[in-house]
Amino acid sequence: MRIDNIEFTPHTAHFNAGNAYVLGKLAALSYEKNDATVATTLNAWGLPRSQCIGVRDTQAIVAGNDEVVIVAYRGTEPDNLRDWVTDAQSALTSGPAGRVHGGFMRALLDAWREVRSAVASMQDHGQSLWVTGHSLGAALATLAVARWRLEADKPVHGLYTFGQPRVGDREFEMRFNLDFKSQCFRFVNNND
Repeated sequence: MRIDNIEFTPHTAHFNAGNAYVLGKLAALSYEKNDATVATTLNAWGLPRSQCIGVRDTQAIVAGNDEVVIVAYRGTEPDNLRDWVTDAQSALTSGPAGRVHGGFMRALLDAWREVRSAVASMQDHGQSLWVTGHSLGAALATLAVARWRLEADKPVHGLYTFGQPRVGDREFEMRFNLDFKSQCFRFVNNND
């Protein structure tokens, strides 16, 4: 799979700049509202199997080919009041491996069944699983990986997040890092 002449390496668990670029492009594509445009773009990028998921205020893209399945969660849209409400619901609640942001956990659970089902249907030949997102989507991506890894012991090759807010308490942080820190890459900048 190549995007803008940048190759994605699906079977590494180490940091890879090409993978960061490709996953960043998918995180950006998750904001696209037209499902047909998403499918056409993903197909051109070498991801012919795709599903756009939207449940309440949670949106995600699940895309794959014979080597990889990628889940890209959409972040906060500035003009979507429900996204801002989700961000503001910061009371901690029980989550995978500790206490987590209540609004983020609710948003993840809203679409969890659909995302899990789409991943299962596309991961039919042992394809590596990657997860990404920006902003609110980065928080959802982190919680998704925590659920897969810490509750289901499901292999995930990598998590690349962009502008991710804090997701959970110290217990969550310690347990998540103990299990997955070496495969988790968080990008921040002054605009997030």
